[in-house]
Amino acid sequence: MSGRRIVIADYDATWPAQFEREAAAVRDVLGARAFSIDHVGSTSVPGLGAKPVVDILLVVADASNEPSYVPQLEAAGYLLCVREPEWYEHRMFNGPRTPINLHVFSAGCPEIDRMLAFRDWLRHNRDDRKTYEDLKRDLAQREWQSVDDYATAKSAAVSRILARAEPRIDVDLVRELLREQHKDLSELPLRENLSGWDNKVFQLGEALAVRLPRRATSAALVQNEQRWLPALSRHLPLRTPTPIRVGHPGPRFQWPWSVVPWLSGDSTFDVAALDMDAFVDALGAFLLALHRPAPPDAPRNPWRGVPLRERTTLLHRDVERLGSVVDREAVLALWDRVLAAEAWSGPPLWIHGDLHPGNLLIENGRLSAVVDFGDLTSGDPATDLSVAWMLLPAAHRGRFRASARPQSDPIDNDTWLRARGWALALGVAYLANAREDEPLAALGRATIAATLDQL
Repeated sequence: MSGRRIVIADYDATWPAQFEREAAAVRDVLGARAFSIDHVGSTSVPGLGAKPVVDILLVVADASNEPSYVPQLEAAGYLLCVREPEWYEHRMFNGPRTPINLHVFSAGCPEIDRMLAFRDWLRHNRDDRKTYEDLKRDLAQREWQSVDDYATAKSAAVSRILARAEPRIDVDLVRELLREQHKDLSELPLRENLSGWDNKVFQLGEALAVRLPRRATSAALVQNEQRWLPALSRHLPLRTPTPIRVGHPGPRFQWPWSVVPWLSGDSTFDVAALDMDAFVDALGAFLLALHRPAPPDAPRNPWRGVPLRERTTLLHRDVERLGSVVDREAVLALWDRVLAAEAWSGPPLWIHGDLHPGNLLIENGRLSAVVDFGDLTSGDPATDLSVAWMLLPAAHRGRFRASARPQSDPIDNDTWLRARGWALALGVAYLANAREDEPLAALGRATIAATLDQL
């Protein structure tokens, strides 16, 4: 502020570099406790005038658990200046070097998607970008008691822009996107097929599908698939939704999207009976092919492939939320046991990251495809091996364990115990976050029960 007026500066091309410098510093301080760090606010939108203060979004496991991150940030010179437990446990720091607002929220907080969606929409929609800047410059001519009053004055306009930014993903939108970017495909028959937590899928003709992210945090998952799956899929024995056309962000839809092969079949959620021996062998062969050393620039995923201990805060949070729905004592006893297993000491391997029954397709009684590679990352293969407790009868887990690694390098007991720990962590997360999704809740309950059965 200058006096009681807000200073709106012309867009400064150094703002992204300022963000990168501060983001690197926060990563150095917090390591894996920083789930994600994003540039948000007006300084993150090229061409948009802004207060010359860089807004940064930091996501941690639990923002209310201040001992897990506040002392480390304060020791590095960051000043905790805002504490708002009533607003998604928001915390805000100012920085020791660059003028920044470092906003901290918990993983899964809806404000994360809101901030990212607003940024992404303004990046690709010139009209709303101009409308927003004109409003800010007009308001900056007035005098304000506080920056909060200035922000409140913008709130109605921000809400209107957010309403336009909310994706209305339907056949008409997909048809228009195809006409703009892939005209040769645009007149094929098109119908909505399914809506998942992260994406909407439309069947395009007989052999193709269009896959679009439903929210901002899902857009990065689409980019992971576009960047890595074409090369990986060449080595895999099952079909995958490998992008064959790429859709780019634009004024109609602010996130990347893909045209992929149409993969027929039913998810294992919907199949009553399986040839379990054949299924286990096919799934093991898939993981044997996938679990190869990943390059250093493989996508990072703070929720998958990491040491199990880094899931502890999330697990405890979800167990507390579930209350009497789970056997708290048994869950935490098993968790203590799996944490005693030796950590993965091999090179980071490619892992699918979300290998649950809904992402395995069955056709003619056989495993035919693996879908949804958005959580693709590198790290501990025990993450993927957890599917043994999600789907397989106890009598078939040994066969799966033998088939998922070469005979010359079998899965050791510590890795198998960590896999059981991953199954427990994911089962608890599924159940705690299922909302109205009964198949996901049922999967969570069954997985928790399977992991506890051997206790």
